[in-house]
Amino acid sequence: RTHVVSEDGIVGLGLSGNLRDGSWLNFARRVLSSHWWHDVNGCPKTAQGLFVPNKEVVGKARDVSSRHVHKYAISDFAHGIPMFPINGACLYPATEMQLRIFEPRYKAMVKQCVENKEVFGFIPKDDKNNKFVDTIGTIAYVKEIIDMSPDGESTIVIKGLRRFKFKKGCSLRTQPGSFGLNYADIQFFDDTSDDSDDETFATTEGFGTELQLLAAKAQRFLGGDQHLMTSAHDMSFLLADALPAPQQLKMRWLKSMSTADRLNETIEFLSNYKR
Repeated sequence: RTHVVSEDGIVGLGLSGNLRDGSWLNFARRVLSSHWWHDVNGCPKTAQGLFVPNKEVVGKARDVSSRHVHKYAISDFAHGIPMFPINGACLYPATEMQLRIFEPRYKAMVKQCVENKEVFGFIPKDDKNNKFVDTIGTIAYVKEIIDMSPDGESTIVIKGLRRFKFKKGCSLRTQPGSFGLNYADIQFFDDTSDDSDDETFATTEGFGTELQLLAAKAQRFLGGDQHLMTSAHDMSFLLADALPAPQQLKMRWLKSMSTADRLNETIEFLSNYKR
């Protein structure tokens, strides 16, 4: 087994003798990932082995939201979670988002998450400065694979589970064979329960009334009245996700640890919004 790297960065792989598929893939992953390459030409089987889940099923046949990710609903910390930074977007708990996956590191991440029924961290990023907006985000799982090419490029639907911040003293790190994918140790946080019962009850009840009065506007963003049956906590995130608010305001809603405050702010924005 050998490899060469040309001046323009093209990596060539070669092997002599017979190797099991697993051995060849481990070799290819180790060499190619160290060069952060962008494409595999001439060997579809290698690309498929590196980036296409072994049991990939296009559609909704996979229940990755079951007990395999339930542990994250009750944990305080999680270690070695892959990070997916994206510019100009926030993912909230209970909300969904469609993504197009084409970079090698994220194709490998999708394969890892689907095969192992694991989660990854969705975190906002400022591409202009190549920095994270904040060390805060939401863990998500792959809910649906809409389509996937033979080399692992895909369109997927993800769903947010729970918010997190980087664990104190933690820095991003890469792992061998990850194609430059970042990993982090994280600490979860949720809405606090220190709001008075009366205030939370009044806000939640008032929220239902407000939505009825603002039904025409709400349906334009939420797609109907089926969301009126959800919890106040989830509704606050569904509205935060759907409203065309500035990124700074969406980040504030992501950081907020008060369901009542988030409901009040989204209702106020919805009431004042003019199309």
